Amino acid sequence: MDSKHTPGPWTIPDRMPCTVNAIYRNRHNPLPFTICEVWGQTGDEATANARLIAAAPDMLAALEGAEQAMQDALDGGEYWQENFAKADLPAIRAAIARARNT
Repeated sequence: MDSKHTPGPWTIPDRMPCTVNAIYRNRHNPLPFTICEVWGQTGDEATANARLIAAAPDMLAALEGAEQAMQDALDGGEYWQENFAKADLPAIRAAIARARNT
């Protein structure tokens, strides 16, 4: 499926206000640009919010892979366990860890 959002990876710099940045990719000069500014009641909350937003492209990719593995399992009949095992559990766990900063 084609996505219309800015492709990842998205990053957060170590400064306030928190921003979520992506790298504009062209042949001559890759430049960071801001996707959004993120605020919170505290600096820690703002940083946590920014981490969650920055992890969105990774989480989307992990969910799309899991969805496909589950559909393959449903379509596979008696081989559902083999198809379900195709889910990229490390990618899912990495996306969660990135959002949680763990």
